[in-house]
Amino acid sequence: KRKVGIHNLQEKVLFLGFIKDHEEVEKELAKSSIAVATYVPIPESFTYFTDPGKVKDYLAAGLPVVLTDVPQNARDLAKNKCALITNYDAVSVSQKIEELLGNNAKLRKYSDNALKYASNFDWNKIFEKALEKTFNL
Repeated sequence: KRKVGIHNLQEKVLFLGFIKDHEEVEKELAKSSIAVATYVPIPESFTYFTDPGKVKDYLAAGLPVVLTDVPQNARDLAKNKCALITNYDAVSVSQKIEELLGNNAKLRKYSDNALKYASNFDWNKIFEKALEKTFNL
Protein backbone atom coordinates (compact mmCIF):
# COMPACT_ATOMS: atom_id res chain seq x y z
CA LYS A 1 0.00 0.00 0.00
CA ARG A 2 2.89 2.31 0.78
CA LYS A 3 4.40 1.75 -2.69
CA VAL A 4 1.06 2.50 -4.36
CA GLY A 5 1.00 5.81 -2.47
CA ILE A 6 4.61 6.62 -3.31
CA HIS A 7 3.92 6.06 -7.02
CA ASN A 8 0.53 7.82 -6.91
CA LEU A 9 -1.34 4.75 -8.19
CA GLN A 10 -4.35 4.92 -5.85
CA GLU A 11 -6.73 5.17 -8.83
CA LYS A 12 -5.17 2.13 -10.52
CA VAL A 13 -4.59 -0.28 -7.63
CA LEU A 14 -7.28 -1.18 -5.11
CA PHE A 15 -6.83 -3.15 -1.92
CA LEU A 16 -10.25 -4.52 -1.07
CA GLY A 17 -9.39 -6.90 1.76
CA PHE A 18 -11.60 -9.85 2.58
CA ILE A 19 -15.00 -9.83 0.88
CA LYS A 20 -17.51 -12.14 2.55
CA ASP A 21 -20.18 -12.13 -0.19
CA HIS A 22 -18.98 -14.15 -3.18
CA GLU A 23 -21.29 -12.22 -5.52
CA GLU A 24 -19.37 -9.08 -4.60
CA VAL A 25 -16.11 -10.90 -5.37
CA GLU A 26 -17.48 -11.84 -8.79
CA LYS A 27 -18.47 -8.21 -9.46
CA GLU A 28 -14.95 -7.05 -8.64
CA LEU A 29 -13.39 -9.73 -10.82
CA ALA A 30 -15.62 -8.67 -13.72
CA LYS A 31 -14.01 -5.22 -13.57
CA SER A 32 -10.51 -6.65 -13.90
CA SER A 33 -8.24 -7.52 -16.82
CA ILE A 34 -5.85 -10.00 -15.19
CA ALA A 35 -5.34 -11.76 -11.87
CA VAL A 36 -2.16 -12.25 -9.87
CA ALA A 37 -1.67 -15.26 -7.58
CA THR A 38 1.83 -15.30 -6.15
CA TYR A 39 2.31 -18.18 -3.74
CA VAL A 40 5.51 -18.40 -1.72
CA PRO A 41 7.66 -21.17 -3.24
CA ILE A 42 8.63 -23.04 -0.08
CA PRO A 43 8.42 -26.85 0.11
CA GLU A 44 6.51 -26.69 3.40
CA SER A 45 3.67 -24.82 1.71
CA PHE A 46 0.45 -26.82 1.46
CA THR A 47 -0.24 -24.91 -1.77
CA TYR A 48 2.17 -27.26 -3.56
CA PHE A 49 -0.44 -29.98 -3.05
CA THR A 50 -3.61 -28.02 -3.72
CA ASP A 51 -5.67 -26.57 -6.51
CA PRO A 52 -6.52 -23.10 -5.13
CA GLY A 53 -10.15 -22.17 -5.56
CA LYS A 54 -9.42 -18.50 -6.15
CA VAL A 55 -7.51 -19.36 -9.33
CA LYS A 56 -10.65 -21.11 -10.61
CA ASP A 57 -12.65 -17.98 -9.78
CA TYR A 58 -10.19 -15.91 -11.79
CA LEU A 59 -10.39 -18.26 -14.77
CA ALA A 60 -14.19 -18.39 -14.63
CA ALA A 61 -14.19 -14.58 -14.82
CA GLY A 62 -12.06 -14.83 -17.97
CA LEU A 63 -8.99 -13.46 -16.24
CA PRO A 64 -5.58 -14.63 -17.36
CA VAL A 65 -3.51 -15.40 -14.27
CA VAL A 66 0.06 -14.44 -13.43
CA LEU A 67 1.11 -17.02 -10.87
CA THR A 68 4.12 -18.65 -9.32
CA ASP A 69 4.92 -22.28 -10.13
CA VAL A 70 3.57 -23.50 -6.81
CA PRO A 71 0.04 -24.88 -7.26
CA GLN A 72 0.00 -28.35 -8.77
CA ASN A 73 -1.83 -27.12 -11.88
CA ALA A 74 0.33 -24.04 -12.62
CA ARG A 75 2.15 -25.65 -15.54
CA ASP A 76 -1.09 -27.00 -16.99
CA LEU A 77 -2.57 -23.49 -16.89
CA ALA A 78 0.53 -22.14 -18.65
CA LYS A 79 0.41 -24.95 -21.23
CA ASN A 80 -3.21 -24.06 -21.98
CA LYS A 81 -2.22 -20.41 -22.39
CA CYS A 82 -4.48 -19.03 -19.70
CA ALA A 83 -1.69 -18.23 -17.23
CA LEU A 84 1.87 -17.00 -17.18
CA ILE A 85 4.26 -18.45 -14.64
CA THR A 86 6.40 -15.93 -12.79
CA ASN A 87 9.23 -16.03 -10.29
CA TYR A 88 8.42 -14.90 -6.77
CA ASP A 89 9.91 -11.43 -7.08
CA ALA A 90 8.55 -8.00 -7.95
CA VAL A 91 10.50 -7.60 -11.19
CA SER A 92 9.36 -10.90 -12.66
CA VAL A 93 5.74 -10.36 -11.60
CA SER A 94 5.66 -6.87 -13.10
CA GLN A 95 7.23 -8.13 -16.35
CA LYS A 96 4.54 -10.80 -16.71
CA ILE A 97 1.80 -8.26 -15.97
CA GLU A 98 3.25 -5.93 -18.61
CA GLU A 99 3.52 -8.84 -21.06
CA LEU A 100 -0.25 -9.29 -20.89
CA LEU A 101 -1.41 -5.71 -20.49
CA GLY A 102 0.96 -4.48 -23.21
CA ASN A 103 -0.36 -6.86 -25.85
CA ASN A 104 -4.12 -6.70 -26.46
CA ALA A 105 -4.14 -9.72 -28.79
CA LYS A 106 -2.34 -11.89 -26.24
CA LEU A 107 -4.55 -10.61 -23.42
CA ARG A 108 -7.70 -11.49 -25.42
CA LYS A 109 -6.34 -14.94 -26.34
CA TYR A 110 -5.42 -15.74 -22.74
CA SER A 111 -8.79 -14.45 -21.54
CA ASP A 112 -10.64 -16.67 -24.03
CA ASN A 113 -8.46 -19.60 -23.00
CA ALA A 114 -9.19 -18.91 -19.32
CA LEU A 115 -12.95 -19.19 -19.96
CA LYS A 116 -12.43 -22.35 -22.00
CA TYR A 117 -10.28 -23.92 -19.28
CA ALA A 118 -12.76 -22.95 -16.56
CA SER A 119 -15.56 -24.70 -18.45
CA ASN A 120 -13.94 -28.01 -17.45
CA PHE A 121 -15.16 -27.35 -13.91
CA ASP A 122 -18.83 -27.19 -14.85
CA TRP A 123 -20.72 -29.62 -12.60
CA ASN A 124 -22.56 -31.14 -15.56
CA LYS A 125 -19.27 -32.02 -17.26
CA ILE A 126 -17.76 -33.33 -14.05
CA PHE A 127 -20.73 -35.58 -13.28
CA GLU A 128 -20.99 -36.77 -16.86
CA LYS A 129 -17.34 -37.82 -16.89
CA ALA A 130 -17.67 -39.48 -13.49
CA LEU A 131 -20.76 -41.43 -14.56
CA GLU A 132 -19.13 -42.51 -17.81
CA LYS A 133 -16.07 -43.71 -15.96
CA THR A 134 -18.01 -45.38 -13.15
CA PHE A 135 -20.49 -47.21 -15.35
CA ASN A 136 -18.33 -47.67 -18.44
CA LEU A 137 -20.80 -45.73 -20.57
